[in-house]
Amino acid sequence: MPENSLCRETFVVDDRPAYPYRVLGNRYTPSTTASSTQRSKAHEQRVSLIFLHAVGMFKECFEPVIENLFKDHSTLQTPSGKSVVVDEAWSLECPCHGQSAVMNASDIAKNHNGAWSYKEYAASTHTFLRGRPGGHDLLQRKLVLVGHSLGACIIPYLLQMEPKFDVHCIISAEPLRGPVSKRMDKGSKVFSDMALCRQDVWLSRSQARTYFESHPFTKSWHPTVRKLFLEFALADHPASKLAEPYPFKGVMLACSRENEAAIYRSLAQDNEGYYLMTALYAGGVPLHYMYDKNPPALTGFVQPGLLLCNGLRPATAHAVNGGHMFFQADPVEASDLLAKVIAYEKMAGISTAVARL
Repeated sequence: MPENSLCRETFVVDDRPAYPYRVLGNRYTPSTTASSTQRSKAHEQRVSLIFLHAVGMFKECFEPVIENLFKDHSTLQTPSGKSVVVDEAWSLECPCHGQSAVMNASDIAKNHNGAWSYKEYAASTHTFLRGRPGGHDLLQRKLVLVGHSLGACIIPYLLQMEPKFDVHCIISAEPLRGPVSKRMDKGSKVFSDMALCRQDVWLSRSQARTYFESHPFTKSWHPTVRKLFLEFALADHPASKLAEPYPFKGVMLACSRENEAAIYRSLAQDNEGYYLMTALYAGGVPLHYMYDKNPPALTGFVQPGLLLCNGLRPATAHAVNGGHMFFQADPVEASDLLAKVIAYEKMAGISTAVARL
């Protein structure tokens, strides 16, 4: 994170034994508060952004996006002239990812049976949001839910849980979501196999840096995101604690290959999530869909079912450059698009329903 650009605070919500894992989240605010709008509060809506990451990522992966959002878009104007003020941004971590995986290692070993469900991220997110992290009562805030891939897939479950949250809008970015099918299984099989066979140990962070600078999946990321990945998505290898002369000073992926693969499988085998997504399209909260402009065939087949979800359209839909990981590849484009949809207003007479022919 560039010096003096953002204030980052990390909070832990520990609701054990009611919820078996500690949940980590970062709160971001501008290092210098922008001048407040001159409009009256009747013309102002203040929001808190909640970022939810993709499989294999970590809570700090959105920092370049958040930095640009605060720099260029902290106060937004709606078409009717109202102001939307972004007060803060939170980024929450799945318990088996990033620093959370390190903190929860013993609890994961004790409670986890090898079949990690993606829905665990929904449960942990709800635990954090209602847990008053650092004394911040997010139940009293107007929330913008920004879900990327896995993070988008958990939002339908998150919004089924009690207590409910006051949601300004939902941003569903590249969810690989559809009804259970052979094509979903095929894609999940490929991702699961890739996760299980990928390199996950390096002799040093320096060696890992060289690896990720040239790897096809990460070489297109913004350099700051790769730097953050090295700092927060890798962990010291357990063999570092061996007695002399055997300590191993290398690093490993914080999210295990087995847990990542299990998440892919659980996504493909869940039929309910797609139909809960339909309910969000039909609800009163605007849902904005962001999708890869040039998707591979392995994943692109889900897009028609999200552009038109059981006869319903999202409030807005936006094709993005940068591929599936566009938040990491092009933080400026991502923040500009977020600003556009956060300032969206539904116009009278516009319906998301589409007549079936």
